[in-house]
Amino acid sequence: MAIAGEKWVKDDAISMDARQEDLTDLTFWDLIFDPVRPDHAGVYECQISAKVKQSRNITLRVEGPPIKKALPDPHLELKGEKYVELGQKILLTCTVHTGHHVHQDIDWFKDGNKLVSNSKQGIVITKYNSAVTKSLVSELIIDHSRSRDSGTYICRSAWDKIDIQSLKVTVLNADTTNVKREGVPDSSEKYNQIRSNYGGGSSTSLHSQQTFTSSVMSLLVSLTLTLCL
Repeated sequence: MAIAGEKWVKDDAISMDARQEDLTDLTFWDLIFDPVRPDHAGVYECQISAKVKQSRNITLRVEGPPIKKALPDPHLELKGEKYVELGQKILLTCTVHTGHHVHQDIDWFKDGNKLVSNSKQGIVITKYNSAVTKSLVSELIIDHSRSRDSGTYICRSAWDKIDIQSLKVTVLNADTTNVKREGVPDSSEKYNQIRSNYGGGSSTSLHSQQTFTSSVMSLLVSLTLTLCL
């Protein structure tokens, strides 16, 4: 029926799930029937691939009338960091809780534009099903964020296009080396303008030199007052 997680029967009610316990370092393989039906009854064999064959037979009996249970409505959950530093990873996780096995898909958008995996842009989108939680999980990964990666990210269930979640992500640029304070004049440009008005620093009259010195001092005072404010 299944080998190493690969299912070989065409039955949506049957699925495989593997989990590992950290403390015991044991791996568990579960054969899941959901919903179980009378035709699922029978003898099942669990076999371990090794030099010495190890197997165990398990008998499944299905009794009583079918149990009708209400299935919860699918809903979306979107998680991720709202603020990341420039160059850090952006990781957004979108989970569709279906409550039952329905082959679905998840669509990703940024600022209204659909996203797909793109190696040139550094975008990776992964998807996998969890038989235990009955959910479809999709991750959007950008390993090295850039300023242009800031924006509103949306995940949408392709099964129910009304179910939408959004998250605004801002990429923070902490490098202010080349950022000029708003309202602070460029001192080098102003100084060169003063030099040009008074002979470019060449030999001039005493009055011109005194006026040039006075203008430079006024510029320094103006810059000091502006920075203090």
